[in-house]
Amino acid sequence: MKIKSISAALYGFDGELDWVSPISIRIEFSDNFGIRIRCAGDGESIFTDDQSLAGPVNMEEAGRIEVHPLNDRCNLPASADDIDTVKQILDDHDVIVGLALMSNDSPILCLWNYGDELRYGSFANMLEFDWGDKPRISGTALALK
Repeated sequence: MKIKSISAALYGFDGELDWVSPISIRIEFSDNFGIRIRCAGDGESIFTDDQSLAGPVNMEEAGRIEVHPLNDRCNLPASADDIDTVKQILDDHDVIVGLALMSNDSPILCLWNYGDELRYGSFANMLEFDWGDKPRISGTALALK
């Protein structure tokens, strides 16, 4: 399966968009399956579904939400052409804090909730955060169909 597109709903205020911590991210795959990733209300886990991204939304003085492509900012390796599975990322309490897009048993893109902020990048980027015990990629894969 190939990644067709990665988009993000971004919060903007005073002309600046927050590319570091999107509100939500949607990944579309070549088989027309799509997944939306958001932070869950508990401040540490993630929530996934197959819904589209919400936007644009103008909140007047409180800012705005815009949807933009995120592919170029993800620094995907060439192996991103073939995604074998999407696996859960667990913290030391077995809370699902993220997802890892896997190719040949290696994570090529991770999406995670840290401090109630959605983040994206490599597995090494994710481990740079102060997690206490480091999160791990579980053996559990999402059903992508």
